[in-house]
Amino acid sequence: ATVTLEWDTSGVAPGDSNIEKTVTVETQNDSVSKEVTIKPRPEADLKIASFDPADTTRAGNRYEVRPELKNQGDATATDLPVTLTVTDQDTGNTVAGDKVTVDSIGPDERVALDGSDAKPLRWDIPSNAPLGDYDLEIDFAGETQVDNVTVQPGLTNLDVSIANTNDPVIAGEKLDVVAEVKNTGSETKEPNIVLKDAGTDSTL
Repeated sequence: ATVTLEWDTSGVAPGDSNIEKTVTVETQNDSVSKEVTIKPRPEADLKIASFDPADTTRAGNRYEVRPELKNQGDATATDLPVTLTVTDQDTGNTVAGDKVTVDSIGPDERVALDGSDAKPLRWDIPSNAPLGDYDLEIDFAGETQVDNVTVQPGLTNLDVSIANTNDPVIAGEKLDVVAEVKNTGSETKEPNIVLKDAGTDSTL
């Protein structure tokens, strides 16, 4: 008669090398032994292959981060989150973040977050964002890499200052405010200038 005996080897080979074991089959009056080899379970080995974001961007822009990821292991990994954290270098405050999930990366495969394999990580920069340097931190499978970007003035960036007023005025008189508007960007735009006080807004 032929019988099949099973041995659960799931915890036998946790390392990277093969393990040799001796198995013995016994009956009431006989036994036989055999050397067997147990191989390690295939595992994924996930890394950030490259992270080279653009050095500069502009206030008001959508800024995209497109790292390349790789799997150096011998098993497919699935449902892999990649996160972006943006920090203002001047204040140390986190100002933005994003997260995408990569469906899968097979053995010896590379995946780029460039819109073809997976969508990029994005930062929608407010038009009034403080100008200067920001840290970009990406995290993937426990690995973190940091780079930085400089936010420059938007293509249309209107700076305003109050040059003069005719105060003091008597209640009921007109208050004149002389404002200076300077476009520090590189595109021409018709300004929308609003005079505000505690109770009313006036568009000029």
